[in-house]
Amino acid sequence: MNGIYISGNIAVLIILSICIYIIISNNKKQNQLFEYAYVDPITKKGNIYYFKKKGQEILGKRKSNEIEFKQYILVLDINKFKMINKTYGYKVGDVILKGIAEELENLLGKESLICRLSNDYFVALFEFKENIHYLLEEMVRHIENLKVGDTVYSLSTNTGVYKLTNEDRNISEILDRAIMAHSASKGEVFEKFHIFDEKIEEELEKESKIEHEMYQALKDREFKVFYQPKFDAKAETLYGAEALVRWEHKGEMIPPSEFIPLFEKNKFILQLDLYIFEQVCSDIKMWKEQLGVEPVISVNISRAHFLEDDFLKKYMLITSKYGINTNKIDFEITESATIEAGINIIEIMRNIKKLGFLISIDDFGTGYSSLSTIQDMPADILKIDKSFVDGIGRSEKNIIDYILTMAKELNLMTIAEGVETKEQRDYLLARGCDIIQGYYYAKPMPKDEFEGYLKQN
Repeated sequence: MNGIYISGNIAVLIILSICIYIIISNNKKQNQLFEYAYVDPITKKGNIYYFKKKGQEILGKRKSNEIEFKQYILVLDINKFKMINKTYGYKVGDVILKGIAEELENLLGKESLICRLSNDYFVALFEFKENIHYLLEEMVRHIENLKVGDTVYSLSTNTGVYKLTNEDRNISEILDRAIMAHSASKGEVFEKFHIFDEKIEEELEKESKIEHEMYQALKDREFKVFYQPKFDAKAETLYGAEALVRWEHKGEMIPPSEFIPLFEKNKFILQLDLYIFEQVCSDIKMWKEQLGVEPVISVNISRAHFLEDDFLKKYMLITSKYGINTNKIDFEITESATIEAGINIIEIMRNIKKLGFLISIDDFGTGYSSLSTIQDMPADILKIDKSFVDGIGRSEKNIIDYILTMAKELNLMTIAEGVETKEQRDYLLARGCDIIQGYYYAKPMPKDEFEGYLKQN
């Protein structure tokens, strides 16, 4: 009997051990499946699926009779994070991502729902009862000067924020509103965060409509080149022109201010710039063949091109296609682009000069480049911004005087844009400005009208 009893106990223990093993194994598998499905492997925070699952649960627990909720959702990303990975390696990138997740938790509280949406995008659902602007300013300051261990990483961020209302019950909808606010902040240099409001929604709907139409507009050749003549200040003869883009859509002309900033943000400007450049080269070829003239035409080149390793090859292919002398093309580069982080503008400009193109520093005086930087730039022309021209006559001394003096010291040609009156023109001429551009002489005009100026000159 004892033998049977012992055997029975052993059997029970074996069965019990098997059951425990199965339970532990199942739990382990469930944990593995949960981690695979809901946990971000780098930050160990939740991923997008966990955020939507947990966020929906949080919304479901809210009491509908509360007068006002102090809950917010934010979306944050790091500008040019790909460049960080490319320059310093993915290990450093991962360290930064972990550091951001920890910093968000420190700032927003451990009870907040903080997840990594994708790549360098983070999302957080949190409660904050005080002034949200103070919190966001502190968050930007901490993350843009992210300290991990003994190392400080200088970053650039953009953040969108949405404040939840009593009626909000769908996590996807409130996430979309935070993303809309984030889109409004994208590309901003000084405004690091945007809080969602009706104005942002209207603006983004407008942008969405433009983005829906822009590719077809390019196919349909709706983008037109307008030329604004430039005149020699002394001789008052035609020097050349600036090529400007206009969008003719359904019989209406859309001003550049309504689409260029958007195209800069969504990078469509890369295609548009090349399209406009090809139109310019085609026109120069025609003028040379039919009129025997090759005016100097300046074209705007977006800073987005400078992040493309082969952008100059694309421009050279077009000039070769139409047989254009590169010394008849003036690349206008805005002064702000010369200090863009991650861009070696001096090297880029040297490469441009090697190919024979002219270079203008556009909007000069409105940016933050130092005198030493300007001295090192292989530029040909300084273009004085309209805001300084508008100041002529308002005071005895104008910053234009200093710019013109400096340009002479550096052997740079000067162009003043936005000249509208004889007083402005005479002032600039008396102080040695070389080229005048503005309504005083001519407005931007279609190609056919500009050809009339070419024939006269």
